[in-house]
Amino acid sequence: MFSWRIYKAEDVQEMLSQCMTSFRVSWKTKYLSFNMNLLVIALCALVAVAIAAPVDNISPIPIVKQASDGPNPDGSYNYNYEIGNGIHAQEEGHLNNVGTDNEALEAHGSFSFTDADGQTYQISYIANENGFQPQGAHLPTAPPVPPQILRALQYIAEHPEENEKH
Repeated sequence: MFSWRIYKAEDVQEMLSQCMTSFRVSWKTKYLSFNMNLLVIALCALVAVAIAAPVDNISPIPIVKQASDGPNPDGSYNYNYEIGNGIHAQEEGHLNNVGTDNEALEAHGSFSFTDADGQTYQISYIANENGFQPQGAHLPTAPPVPPQILRALQYIAEHPEENEKH
């Protein structure tokens, strides 16, 4: 992960001085290296400016509440937490079809957070052999099936013998 460092002004001056020394030596040797050294100086100056940029003080977000249990021998677990910026999360899980080829972990949970505009979002979910299935008021949903399609499906279900003729 990239992190910003704060350098003293003397350190930045030393870096630029080293770049300038390199530039002077190369200028005396070859004209072609002049362009390359110009590029090196530009990059050194850019790096020096980026490194010397002030960094916002970011304080750690406190954990308000945290609890967990598991994983237990039967495969079950649960956890919940709340942190100082308004994020809440909880989940519990267990194994389904234990001892079979269809053994699968199933988890139920929810989390909520507040965005930069102050709106709170709540998501509840189930995760199992059918995948992750979130639900929330802000999530898009499929449009309703038109009545004509529903009638056609009902007709097909009531007249299966007509569908099998070719």
